[in-house]
Amino acid sequence: MIWEYISESGTGPSPKFTYYHVWKSYDIIQQNGPIGRKTLSNALDIGEGSVRTILDKMLSLGDIRNTKKGSIITDRGRSRFENMGIEYKYIDSKICEALTIAGENFAVHARMMANFVETGIDQCSEAIKAGAEGATTLVFRKGTLQFPQDSEYPRKEYRVNLSKLFDLRENDVLIISSGSTRENALKGGISAALFLNEEASRCGKGGWGCINKKTNSAGLRCAALTVHEMVGRLPVTMRSKDCLGVRCEGGYIVDTNYSGPVLEEVLEKNTIIRKVSSSGPYKGVPIVAVPIIENGKAIAAIAAVDISRGAMFEMLHKTWGRTPTFNY
Repeated sequence: MIWEYISESGTGPSPKFTYYHVWKSYDIIQQNGPIGRKTLSNALDIGEGSVRTILDKMLSLGDIRNTKKGSIITDRGRSRFENMGIEYKYIDSKICEALTIAGENFAVHARMMANFVETGIDQCSEAIKAGAEGATTLVFRKGTLQFPQDSEYPRKEYRVNLSKLFDLRENDVLIISSGSTRENALKGGISAALFLNEEASRCGKGGWGCINKKTNSAGLRCAALTVHEMVGRLPVTMRSKDCLGVRCEGGYIVDTNYSGPVLEEVLEKNTIIRKVSSSGPYKGVPIVAVPIIENGKAIAAIAAVDISRGAMFEMLHKTWGRTPTFNY
């Protein structure tokens, strides 16, 4: 996750960069790479030492590759950046004038994060701390944009205008960030969106008890990655009863809007399924999928894709005596 750049920095001096600078590094390198350290330092407005720390981490993760002309993003880095689920667009305040409070404004789209929004005050506070004048948070529910605690607002004209900016889906979040400069407005909106990502990660670390039938991909992320590591990084997929989920490969989340026929069959039949997938990215490959059960009903399902063609699951059966199921 993006906050590992800071949280794993050790016990030395506090880093002189924020989550926003890490996110912005991915954004700049993806759009303008190859790019040198000095140029990136100037674009981020932070010291070259901080930029070196960020780039070293990106390099160790396999997210960038160094060339004679500078750093370029790899396919893995591009996938990681896209799976942060954050997009942005500069907007004319006229399309939603009552929702803006300064001359420069950005709309920031955060995928599948509405469950982590209460009133929008926390997102506004994060935006202001990052340099914005303020921010308005909207959630996309039942096919329309609305305030988190008032489905009647904003007015229809604003909903229509803002909905045209992105491909909005159920439980998405839209943050309208305003600033005295474009940089401050963007920094505020992105920082608020990254705060939502961090909140989702903290929830995911709560274990299986955090999962319910409405848990979205953000809430499933950590549980799915844990099982992914347990089975030697075989591909793992997971979804809840009511929400699409995640797909893990190579130690990373590669899809945050995933479902598959075997997962769906497990949720319908409330039982373990072992079969060869008939469609999707794992067509023709053996899959074992198990339900996560609460009060006798499947509220979610998790599956491992046996690209080892039997070896991994033979080991699991010897260890457990059966395919493990999850009950609580």
